[in-house]
Amino acid sequence: MKIISWNINGYRSAEKTNSIKDLIDKNSPDIICLQEIKMNEEVLENFGYNCYYNFADKKGYSGTMVLTKDKPVKVISKIGLDKFDEEGRFLLLEYKNFFLINIYIPHGGRKKENHPYKFAAIDKLLELIKTLNKPVFICTDFNIAHKEADVKNYKTNYKNNMFSYEERAKIDELLNLGLAG
Repeated sequence: MKIISWNINGYRSAEKTNSIKDLIDKNSPDIICLQEIKMNEEVLENFGYNCYYNFADKKGYSGTMVLTKDKPVKVISKIGLDKFDEEGRFLLLEYKNFFLINIYIPHGGRKKENHPYKFAAIDKLLELIKTLNKPVFICTDFNIAHKEADVKNYKTNYKNNMFSYEERAKIDELLNLGLAG
């Protein structure tokens, strides 16, 4: 099975440049998870895939989308964190043999002012994963660089948003559940 995850930063702009069609033509993925779709209406061209959306209440903001060849058994679009759910940042698709989570974790803010929100979302994800009884695939933009190799000039970035010790520890918590990085 081939799964592609992409923070698309605006579905419509990628659609205009045929980026999505090119991705599909070159890779023929079984599942495509898109984060930050920034739209509030279903697409006209689904490229032969089943499409599942979670739009943000605010137009042109956030949102997630999954395109899949096989229909899931169940689709859930709420994780149980009000602001997060209003921003359309979560989709869980249950299949016969696995779960697929497409999640878009919020940016922590330049001065880390949104870290409590970011950590609350990750904690909800951790809680959820612990309840699932099949293998789990997570497609995401965590807005966190986990390893030193992921950041240029890592020595000067340890205290910065997206590479702080606290954020990296949250990724460690996920990995400690048995998830592969």
